[in-house]
Amino acid sequence: MIQLGADKNGWRRYYCVICGHVEWVAPGEELPPHYECPLCEAPRSSMLLLDDVRLSRHQVVFEEMAPHFWQVSKSPLFRADFNHYAYLVAHPEGLILFDAPPLLTQAAVERVYQIGKPRLLIVSHTDFVGLAGDWAEALQIPAWMGEGDVPLAGNHFEPTARISGSRQLSDDLEVMRVPGHSEGSLALLWKDSPAGNLLCCGDALTVWRHPDGRTQLAFFQTPTVGREIAELAARQIMLLASCSGVLRNADAYLQKLLMQAEPCARPYRGEAGGIWVD
Repeated sequence: MIQLGADKNGWRRYYCVICGHVEWVAPGEELPPHYECPLCEAPRSSMLLLDDVRLSRHQVVFEEMAPHFWQVSKSPLFRADFNHYAYLVAHPEGLILFDAPPLLTQAAVERVYQIGKPRLLIVSHTDFVGLAGDWAEALQIPAWMGEGDVPLAGNHFEPTARISGSRQLSDDLEVMRVPGHSEGSLALLWKDSPAGNLLCCGDALTVWRHPDGRTQLAFFQTPTVGREIAELAARQIMLLASCSGVLRNADAYLQKLLMQAEPCARPYRGEAGGIWVD
């Protein structure tokens, strides 16, 4: 059974209900009253202990977006500007979790095993480390993180391996480092998946749904765009899965994005850049 309270050394974990950050607190200590989440700057009142009964009202939701491919979210969702998704890639050689689901429950673990046998957890970048260590332990799988990325202060996640270049998981499945949004950002490419070429890109690219119904596609990083992510975006990608959402038939939009004069944006801050998806 899953243990959500203190770890084996007595460290307690607090969970930010605004963004999913996990803060570890030493035995006998409490979060200070003036605490602010290092990711979303939410106040102390937004932090709940992982075994707090109020979190039992939150659920992990699996939505099949394409054959052998699931988007994983939390219900209720996080605050709009910090909402994010994990993905489950059901490759024939084993399940790949691209980012840890934003909450850990016994029902969610059982759902993963209903889909297939877990093989690997990939952490896309430092912002969403969250419960990666807990998920890797629950599923008894290794967890990879990019070279140069470190968890936010207050999270004790230790990856099994650091990825500094490209790793071939099989003939059609590749993990690669795409620095930009963070130094060690990782992407996962499944060539010729049942939905066509599938790219999980974390926050190196973003598919941002605006409240007015429009969708913005952008390089979610500080200019200039790095060579690695530009080369990856130039491939024929049919299904693009970013931390913020999914874009189908993405290739034409990515080619257009690569030709833009202002390719970089942080949409929730209203920065220029990117393109509008029709």
